[in-house]
Amino acid sequence: MNDQVIRVLVAEARRAYRRAVRALLERAGDIAVVGEAEHADAALAQVLAGRPDVALVDLRLPGDGIAVVRRIVEAVPHARVLTLSGRAEKRPLLAAINAGACGYVLKGARSDELRRAIRQAHRGEAVIGPVLASHLAERAASGGTPVEPFPDLTGRERQVLDGMIRGLDNAAIAARLSLSPKTVRNITSSVMRKLDVHTRDEAIATARATGLGRPGSS
Repeated sequence: MNDQVIRVLVAEARRAYRRAVRALLERAGDIAVVGEAEHADAALAQVLAGRPDVALVDLRLPGDGIAVVRRIVEAVPHARVLTLSGRAEKRPLLAAINAGACGYVLKGARSDELRRAIRQAHRGEAVIGPVLASHLAERAASGGTPVEPFPDLTGRERQVLDGMIRGLDNAAIAARLSLSPKTVRNITSSVMRKLDVHTRDEAIATARATGLGRPGSS
């Protein structure tokens, strides 16, 4: 099979929803749905049989969606689990992350957003939007296990993001880091892609939601 094709499992109780997701994903050309599951046991069996690259798992999947996330991660370490949720609810999202999910997608997301999230997950990136970033920051602030924001960013990308948070433009960041403005522009684009945002202001807001840029933060 073409290495560029991302193999996806869709685990969701409603057949009509699964079929709709299959149809919109497969229009992309680089994504193939290799299995569907309507409950937790079927999801694990499909993962073991089909070895998908990404498993889309409904948080409310019958049989315990959170538990099956953990079972998938343990059974097939290479598989990335992206959870589906009807709402951005704090407790189940954090439970999914604790279980090993790489992020979440809302069921109301546009088709391009869902495809982008799957590609991010397949690349090994965390699918962290502003809501989830804020939740993770709350967990760290409340004394829970410390969470490093945006673990997929490189050291240089973190330096550029820090400059953005401090209100520096690309020229100032370039001078600060002894880089060319073009290099800073390229790194800024990479940072925005990994944070799953479209503008510089969104990148700054997402970073600040995790506590970056506050007094005492790195």
